[in-house]
Amino acid sequence: MEELNYNKDKLRSILVKENLLNIDQKIIYNIIIKAFNNKINQIVFFVNSFKGYRKTFLFNIILAKVRLDYEIAITVALSEIVALLLEGKRTAYLRFKIPIKLTETLMLNISQQSKLAYLIYIIKLII
Repeated sequence: MEELNYNKDKLRSILVKENLLNIDQKIIYNIIIKAFNNKINQIVFFVNSFKGYRKTFLFNIILAKVRLDYEIAITVALSEIVALLLEGKRTAYLRFKIPIKLTETLMLNISQQSKLAYLIYIIKLII
């Protein structure tokens, strides 16, 4: 759980760039932070845009905001290339121990007493 050891100065240096978000990014950021603070009743978001939209920049600012509020936020990606761009640098397969070969009846084998189960329980945000 190494990503839980956040460097507060680094997070602040990322969050200072919040004013560099474009109008669309600010809308997404504000909605997600409102949901995080339980001001709206929505828990799942899908952010899709063209290459060059600066989604990684937006996600890293959201992560910094949540983590500076002393909450647990992690990132996972579907590919190793994308994982390299996000704080945490983990694929969903690695983080949640998802088998590479998926089936319709697949169930993850996560023990309730495991560190992973505890992490899933305390997470406030997954990007």
